[in-house]
Amino acid sequence: MDREELVFRAKMAERIESHKEMVMLMNSLAERFSPLTVEEMNLLSVAYKNYSGTQRAAFQRLHATEQQQADLSDMQRRVLQDMKRKVKEELTDFCMEVEERIESSLLPAADSPEAKVFFFKMRGDFFRYIIELMSSEEGDVQKQKYTEAALLAYKSGHDLSAKALPTTHPIRLALELNFSVFYFEILRSPDRAIETAQLAFSQACDAIEHLSDQSYKDSVAILRFLRENVQRWENES
Repeated sequence: MDREELVFRAKMAERIESHKEMVMLMNSLAERFSPLTVEEMNLLSVAYKNYSGTQRAAFQRLHATEQQQADLSDMQRRVLQDMKRKVKEELTDFCMEVEERIESSLLPAADSPEAKVFFFKMRGDFFRYIIELMSSEEGDVQKQKYTEAALLAYKSGHDLSAKALPTTHPIRLALELNFSVFYFEILRSPDRAIETAQLAFSQACDAIEHLSDQSYKDSVAILRFLRENVQRWENES
């Protein structure tokens, strides 16, 4: 298949919600053609997010069922734990595959600050997903390892975007959004989360009116999430 066909097949796989097929198609494209275009980077991100999102939601539902239902029989609890283990293993393996692909090929092939920030953000996100799956029994050393890796990825993207991308750029805003979530959910630092989100929000608002229509829509959508998160975190703090 050539580049155009791989892109079209990936779009159709997304449309019919064939998440695993979309991942395979976009991995094939990334292996054969580089650097990726903005459209291809977005398709790759959608493929990874859709597949991992389904698995994350499954894990969360199983965990909630196990925690909320006190009257489970031994058999039911054993089945839930077994299903959780399988989903966790599959999702962890997928996240590690994504991380290895970013480190070995996607980041080295990125030929613009925009692309580099995009993949730094993706790297931070997938380390964060691994951390979310880890239980207290797995030890602080392993969790600290992935926490430091996620922090480095987000900070690398943050520093580069501050130098090379406008404050209103959707990729810069998306990174700041997820970086602030990382501070709140993983590092348990609401003050830093609020500070990060508020700064990104205020800096972008000062220049938002100068954007083109499509960039305006993308940026405004992320700004809305930043504002909502700040409001929620301030209420919870």
